[in-house]
Amino acid sequence: DGSTRVLTVDPSTGIMTPQFDETAFGGIAADSCYGALSGEENFIDGLALDEADGTLWLSGDAAMTVYHVDAAGGLLGSFTVPDHPSTFPLTTGCNTGIEVVGNFLELAMQTGADLGPHDIVKIVKSHSINNPAIIVSFTALASDNPGVEDIAYDGNTYAPRCALWTNQFGFSNKLTAFDVQCTR
Repeated sequence: DGSTRVLTVDPSTGIMTPQFDETAFGGIAADSCYGALSGEENFIDGLALDEADGTLWLSGDAAMTVYHVDAAGGLLGSFTVPDHPSTFPLTTGCNTGIEVVGNFLELAMQTGADLGPHDIVKIVKSHSINNPAIIVSFTALASDNPGVEDIAYDGNTYAPRCALWTNQFGFSNKLTAFDVQCTR
């Protein structure tokens, strides 16, 4: 809802129950690629449920830090996102979306405040390794705007093919499905 709160929604009733806010784990670092204290770091943007253990992975808007928290918002760990694979010299990426895929995290990355290219990178799931090694990446959009805002894996819609859905911010506000290797 554009705040620091994480809510659980009952899909049958639409009733929202607050789970926690960012103060539960100590707060989101002022490390948005929009600039420290821009206000962009003051809300949770990337958020993914890890169905294997019920924990959450989250970050601020276009952030350089990803947090791993339990269902009550207790901090389990955090890490600095990998360097953006499409920059030279390499610069720290800016995370705009998270997806959990088994033992891996997929991150939507941009090179700065709304700056492309926008890549999707896959890393080993860990909350203690800063600048983790990228296993694979692909450029989702080469332009600055619209850019990849969040991601979700889909193994059903185009079965037996798989898709990685993204929603783009900027002028188009559209959903795009990228054909990806089936990993689940």
